Amino acid sequence: MKRTFLLFGYLAILSTFSFAQNIKEDKEAAAKARFEKAVAALNEKDFVIIVDSYEASNRTSKANPDLSNFKSYEAKESSDGTSKTNTDGSDSKSGDSNESGDRTIKTNTDVANFLSYEKEFVILQGIPAGNQYTNKVNVSDFKQDTDKKGNVRIKMQVKGFYITAKIEISLKKGGNYADVIVSPTKGDTKRFSGEIIPKSESKYFKRPGEV
Repeated sequence: MKRTFLLFGYLAILSTFSFAQNIKEDKEAAAKARFEKAVAALNEKDFVIIVDSYEASNRTSKANPDLSNFKSYEAKESSDGTSKTNTDGSDSKSGDSNESGDRTIKTNTDVANFLSYEKEFVILQGIPAGNQYTNKVNVSDFKQDTDKKGNVRIKMQVKGFYITAKIEISLKKGGNYADVIVSPTKGDTKRFSGEIIPKSESKYFKRPGEV
């Protein structure tokens, strides 16, 4: 009888371990699929990054946030409001802010704040632009590199009527969550993060009247 109980106990532990292992493998497979889809969209130059997290200055208005000195989030699993982890180890949930001195990490919920690459040009609107316009900018000096770990990094120069800037996009292997830096020749650097989504699947809102 004692051996029977021990056997059942061993089988229960083994079953729990196997179940946990399967969950881990499923998550890894899903993350890999998101990463590969994001890379494909980058290669096609046909994607949208809706701002998820960004840094605003406590000394400026919400309409014109200062996004410098941003502490980026590591890749999250999805855009369903689950918690994310900062690179400094602290947690943040959608809708919360994480204040640091005169800087505040904020979560965006407005789909009108985005960066999109539309084959031949880039659109910057809202937070990424730092102005009230839908900015259609031309692209030059486009470079895309993949390091030994599989992380992808893009650098480009953009120029439009209201914006001339350098844009950097960093995508870590294992998901579709990217960090973005927009460094304009005039004004503050904008730093934000969001998921790379194919343009045809993104729920972004582009205002009429591109400039």
